[in-house]
Amino acid sequence: MKSLVSQLGALLLGCLVLGACDQEDKLSRIGESIQSPRDKVDSELHRLQFEASSVKAESVYSSGSTTSLLGEISDPLYGDFHGEFVARLRTAPRFKFAREPLGGKIDSVKLMLGYERSIGDVNSEMKLSIYEVKGLGTMAYSTTPEALEQYRKPENLIGEKHLNISSNSFWRHYSARDSVLTIALPIDTKVGQRIYDLSKEKPYLFDTQESFDKDVLGSLLVTPTTGRGNVLQVVSTALVIYYTYTPDKAEREKAKGDKAKKPVATEAFISTKLTGHINALSNPYSDVLLVPSDEYFYIKQPAGVIGAIELKKEQMARLLKGKAKINIGSDWSLADAQMQIDVKNPKDLLLNPPSYMLLIPKDSVTSFFAKGLTERSRAATSYLSSRYSVSARFYNFSNIARLVTEHLKHHARYSREAGWSVDRDLELRLVPVDREITRNGEHVQTIGLNEFLFPSFVRMDKRPEKLQLEVVSSQFSQ
Repeated sequence: MKSLVSQLGALLLGCLVLGACDQEDKLSRIGESIQSPRDKVDSELHRLQFEASSVKAESVYSSGSTTSLLGEISDPLYGDFHGEFVARLRTAPRFKFAREPLGGKIDSVKLMLGYERSIGDVNSEMKLSIYEVKGLGTMAYSTTPEALEQYRKPENLIGEKHLNISSNSFWRHYSARDSVLTIALPIDTKVGQRIYDLSKEKPYLFDTQESFDKDVLGSLLVTPTTGRGNVLQVVSTALVIYYTYTPDKAEREKAKGDKAKKPVATEAFISTKLTGHINALSNPYSDVLLVPSDEYFYIKQPAGVIGAIELKKEQMARLLKGKAKINIGSDWSLADAQMQIDVKNPKDLLLNPPSYMLLIPKDSVTSFFAKGLTERSRAATSYLSSRYSVSARFYNFSNIARLVTEHLKHHARYSREAGWSVDRDLELRLVPVDREITRNGEHVQTIGLNEFLFPSFVRMDKRPEKLQLEVVSSQFSQ
């Protein structure tokens, strides 16, 4: 009896070992004991081989943002970076000063630049110059510093300042809860005086953005003239006009103890998403990252070098090999496809990896950002990575099975003679993103995804064994 049990045990073990060696592992029929004979599920384990490379983004940074980069840094490994920008300031129809400037004179004007983060040495010295430019016409959201050279003329210069970012920054408060680190650049008082005079003499010039840009205030070009060692991510731009005025009775009563001090009022013109923005960025030597490598692929921003992830159609056709005609997505689907992309950055690198990556079909990148979508609103085909951590050093995408399933729904073809085929490779893009979130207790939810506009770099492992993905297919039997 013991001999018979031993033989049966050995036979069962042998069957399990042989089954595990199949290229496409057949899993047991799930839930046979509780499902009806007409509703069984056949599951298989597959291994898909993805490929990766670096490509130049077809379009970098969609319009409709007020974020800019300002400054210069030098990276000994992957090249220098220079950033400057042009901001248009929003008009207000029939604008007028809230108070009457004392003697009709403006006291001072400042350009306030609020920034969220910086890279490099905040104690380095830099000189910033501001030019008023007109006649820009329609320009792309992103251009090069060379394209703006014609506007950097002495007669257009309206302000400049040597500064140390660390000692010249202060917190500017917008409300009790909102504030941003800010630097203030002096602007020629004549600019503010012109705005005041025109508001009195020709208020109709403020009625349209076109007349405001042409006859009141042109766009402002802000550029680093000297100094290399720091870059700011500018998120707000405001021209602020300061003036003293004659106080009313209530204000005079309040200021009894300081009769010599005149009250100061301000008027502000700001850059918004509606007025447009031009980023002028220079990333020399970035093309070397596009040279094919057997080990790595690269992502560098704002150079526009992003990742290309590809799954060949032959790989996907193997998923359906030998199957009869089925309804993909309902009769048959994929699940449990975890993708992890490892980071292998060199030592002594100045630039850091972005916090998040978005994995998305190549054809959807432009419309995704233009429409303000998130991974929640396009759940079937866009996947947000886990947050990058220096202790873990990888980007993880929780389950991209539906992405492959959706591709097969549109590109898998069946014929009685040849069986299943797939007519198109799955081409994806790996794009760095900024994530805006809201919190509800422990729950964190994405409310916005924007292209990541900040100097960053990441080198990723593309060896075949690192891009092999296990995925489970399930077919419902009738």
